[in-house]
Amino acid sequence: MATKFKALIGFSRWKDDELVVYANTIVNAMTDNANFPAPSPALAEVQTVVHDFAMLSKDHFLDGRQQRRIKRGNVLM
Repeated sequence: MATKFKALIGFSRWKDDELVVYANTIVNAMTDNANFPAPSPALAEVQTVVHDFAMLSKDHFLDGRQQRRIKRGNVLM
């Protein structure tokens, strides 16, 4: 059975751009860090999700707040 992970802090009140910066900061800090030899999920996977989210969050200006919430939920789940 696959392990299900859950964030210990909530991000629902964060602005999209703040969340992208925070996620990229974490990925950059973990890259080539001896304390994280084999993170799970792999940093490349996390970076892909962050990139996808960043691209989708730009769309919310065109699609409206409700559409952004739908897309945001689909990317993060």
